[in-house]
This record gives sequence, C-alpha cells and structure tokens, in this order.
Amino acid sequence: GQMMHLERLINGMRKNKATTFEVVKSAQDKYVMSMKQNMKGTVIEVGNCATANTYYLNQHGESTILRASPTPVALWKTSHFPLKDYRFG
Repeated sequence: GQMMHLERLINGMRKNKATTFEVVKSAQDKYVMSMKQNMKGTVIEVGNCATANTYYLNQHGESTILRASPTPVALWKTSHFPLKDYRFG
C-alpha cells in the first residue's frame, strides 16, 4: 500500500514537473482525525496500554502509528486519494 501511495505521488510530481511534494495541512488534519475516530473502541483505546512497552504508542500514550482501517479499505484509499491533498513544488 505504501509503495502504491508513493507511486501516485511520484507520478503527480512528474505531471507537475515538480521535485518535491508535501501533504496539505487540512488533509493531514482530516486523516489524523479519522484515524483517531477509528481507534475508538479498540484495545489500544479502551485497554490500559499507556504503560505498555510498545512502538504503537507515543510518549503521551496515543496510538499514532496504526492505520485504523481494514486492509482492503486502506489499499483502496491509497490508490484513490485526491492529489489535491498534496502540494507539488
């Protein structure tokens, strides 16, 4: 999935004759909010995992690394995200 995402971005760079890309803040905020919403009710959120020695949690006990969606959904989103969510330069 991550390689498909990068492939779309690299193709977007070529199309725009760009050498860089950066996610737009509003798109980043929307994505993070949806992942936080998807985490509700999971063992990470309802369990007492804040003291667990795991890379799934940051120093604040928040799960910031997990993509909280089923694999088929994540793969579909990876290949269908709007390129307008990125700034090419």
